[in-house]
Parts: sequence; C-alpha cells; structure tokens
Amino acid sequence: RAHGEDPAVANALWNLSFTHSVTGADPETARRLVEESLALYRRAGDREGTAKALFALGNVWYFQGRLEPAREAYAESLTLERGLTNGFSLGWALYMLALAEQGLGGGAEAARLYREAFEVFSGAGDVSAGIMCLNALADVASADGDVTRAARLAGAAAALEAKTGAALASFAVRQEHRERLPKLRELAPEAWAEGEALGLEGAI
Repeated sequence: RAHGEDPAVANALWNLSFTHSVTGADPETARRLVEESLALYRRAGDREGTAKALFALGNVWYFQGRLEPAREAYAESLTLERGLTNGFSLGWALYMLALAEQGLGGGAEAARLYREAFEVFSGAGDVSAGIMCLNALADVASADGDVTRAARLAGAAAALEAKTGAALASFAVRQEHRERLPKLRELAPEAWAEGEALGLEGAI
C-alpha cells in the first residue's frame, strides 16, 4: 500500500486471501481481501488480474458451500481467461466452474466443462490435473447411472496415478467427496481393467 500502485497492492491482497479461503479459517476476511483486490485490478484495467481475482472470489464462495455465487464468479473469470494465454489458469477456471455446476445438479454441463478442462490440461502437459478430470468425469457418469463408463474412466485415472505418482488426484477425490469412485472397481471390474489399459488420451 505504501507504493500506491494498484496492481502490486491487488496482487498482495490476492495472495493473502488464499491463506484464509482455502483453509476455511476466516472466509469473511478472505472475501474482503479478494473484493478489494478485484476492485483494484478492475480500476487498473488489468484483465489477467481481474480474472484471477474473480477466480479467488469463486473459491471464497465455493469453500463456504455457497455454490451459486461461486458459479457466477468462476463463470466471469472463465470468460476473461478465454481471451488470455495462460492455459493453467484457463484449465482451473473450467474445472472449478464444473465443480460448482456439478454441485448444483448440472451434470451434463459439468461433464462438458470437465472435458474441456481435460483438453486444456493435457495440452499443457499437466498430468495430475488431467487425472483429476478423469475422476471427475467418472463421478458424473456414476451419478448418471453409467457404471461401465464411470469404471473405465476411474480405472484409467487410477492406473495413471500409480504410474506417475500424481498424488494430487487422490487428494482431490477425498477433498471433493467423490465417494462413488473406489466402489467402481468391484461394480464393473472388466470396465475398470479396460480403463487401466487406455492411457490419458484414450480414456476420453
């Protein structure tokens, strides 16, 4: 704040917000920090900064279980990200919007967004995030009653995680309460085995 430059202050506020939002320690402080960051980025005409502040605001709402405002913030962030060149940020905007959509009952829209996120992450070589997308798509398919497809996707994800050591995927399964996934191996063992042999690209 002493330097008086909006983008620098906005970035510091943005970084600080995550210590309060993701941990759930103080969501009100997180919201206040993010909203101030967002206002400063907008005033500076910083499109990239505005997109990431909106994403952070989506996180504030998401981790409080307030999915409708989270969806709105993620959707606005995604609109801005599509005009930028940061594939990592675009992939995460897609993924988190899909999470919000899925939580609100929009399985078909969530699946579309997860698939697009998978394509973005795969193109960027982010294997861990790609595996997360496979698990998410498996979860949507399972919720829709398509156990065969769900098991195939989950089998592919499990095999890739074992091969690459991408522990982030298992953490996400627990964090996102995807309790259906571990049961799929027993429900459809042949489809699971097929998935194990597919690899990252073949799974979709």
